[in-house]
Amino acid sequence: MSDLKKKAHLKLKKELNKDINKLIEAAAKLTTFMELQYLLYLLHANRTLNTYPDRATFQNKEFIEMVSALEEETIKYVIQLCTKFGKKAARVINGNFPILNLNIVDFLIHNGNILNSKYEIHYFIELFKIELEGKDDRFMKIHLHEAEDIDYSKQIYKYFLRIDQDSELKRNVKFNYQDLIKEFENDFSPFQDLFQETLGFSLERYIEFIKFLIDYYSEKIISKSDKLKYIETDQIDLTHPSALPVFFQASLLSQEDLEEKFEAKSLNSLMDRLIFKENNFSPTELRYHETNRGPLIRVSPDLYLISPELILDSLYVNIHYSFIESYKPIKEEYKKRASDKFLDLISFIAEKYNFIELDREFNLIDGKVNYGDIDLIFSDKNSTCVLVEAKNHNLPLEIYFKDLLKTQEHLKKLKENWEKKVLKRIDYLRKNYSKVGIPSDFKYIIVTKSPEIISHFSDLQIFTTQEFEEWLRNLPENKTFFEICETLYPLRKMNKEEFEIFKEEGFFPFVTGIPTERMPFQL
Repeated sequence: MSDLKKKAHLKLKKELNKDINKLIEAAAKLTTFMELQYLLYLLHANRTLNTYPDRATFQNKEFIEMVSALEEETIKYVIQLCTKFGKKAARVINGNFPILNLNIVDFLIHNGNILNSKYEIHYFIELFKIELEGKDDRFMKIHLHEAEDIDYSKQIYKYFLRIDQDSELKRNVKFNYQDLIKEFENDFSPFQDLFQETLGFSLERYIEFIKFLIDYYSEKIISKSDKLKYIETDQIDLTHPSALPVFFQASLLSQEDLEEKFEAKSLNSLMDRLIFKENNFSPTELRYHETNRGPLIRVSPDLYLISPELILDSLYVNIHYSFIESYKPIKEEYKKRASDKFLDLISFIAEKYNFIELDREFNLIDGKVNYGDIDLIFSDKNSTCVLVEAKNHNLPLEIYFKDLLKTQEHLKKLKENWEKKVLKRIDYLRKNYSKVGIPSDFKYIIVTKSPEIISHFSDLQIFTTQEFEEWLRNLPENKTFFEICETLYPLRKMNKEEFEIFKEEGFFPFVTGIPTERMPFQL
């Protein structure tokens, strides 16, 4: 890395830390229990908009989904700031009327959006040509069409976009909460015996607890439905003032209500797993949400704030990482069974396109040489033979959150080790297909749980499950990875009005067409 880029990184880091400290100070001095409740309400309203963009008056539904998804990241971050640093009591006027400071909420969200957008600049600095200008090099100019290796930089950039787009594809699978719970129960039923041993409660008890929390919230709202204003029969007007007190009251959960429903031992285990642990939250980790591990917010020894959005968002993440972080025998058993489930998912997808699973975990050995397993072998009525290598790995969090150095190290490791082994295996299959019992025109596909950087830098066909399904859908045309991406992840376009909104909300960290001396963004 050049001295210029090191300097830019340091200046940006200093700027980010300054912004974070500004938000911490505002949360600590000015936020209370009321602002925290309002943020949970905003999260609900924002999720409703993302789930049902057709209900918005704005015409571009894709734009609504994109903006609401970005805003959600900020709202969650600010919720955590206020939980850790804010006051848990409410300000009151005339003795008993609580005060809600909407200005401080607007300030935190707007500046949180700006903070998140600035964070993205780190990898722009590394990928593209930059200049520092002005007094004390306070301005940075990024040349998006200039780099040491422009094709390489573009592919890295496209990979980071693909991570976000893959998450959106998964998030946009619409579930009502009952269907999501059923899906969760089905996905984790093979691990029932691990729950009690690892977590201190059964799968059934965990699901019962989650259902209780969501129903508790919903029933409180239903009981006050006559107080609410409706846009349509089933659509509450969340912008009407009548909604606030109803939703605020619904978010309150007492220890007494919990103890009436659950016996002490299992309740303690459940709460320990789901309580937001303030010490685990670091304000510098902008993209990692501790609420995914602890969605219940304790505001006093006998009172909690609940949010269906936070609870359901934590459903899979919490249990998955609880098993991964368990002691080795449990961790390895969980990983093995999870891999089997992933193979089942791939097989299910293939069956949708009339492929039959012929074999599973076929060990490729020739004499003393072990070429590894072929995880799945499929064939269809046209004798199209598809060999699948499955990789049921979550991305390291650093890569998921776009740490360029970690991403480059990961790519190097895959290219130097894993890819060579795969190419050697394919070469053996090309030369010995008849011995193995497959046709010479077999197709070798790697299916990964998460988007992998090597997909962009390899001649191998390496797909996520969604990309694999798109590839199957287009057979017999053998679409390339890049062709699949063009279909699944179309380039988003904004008109002038949308772009202005995007900038006003703080999502766009750059300024274009303005002389350097007038640029508002400084380092």
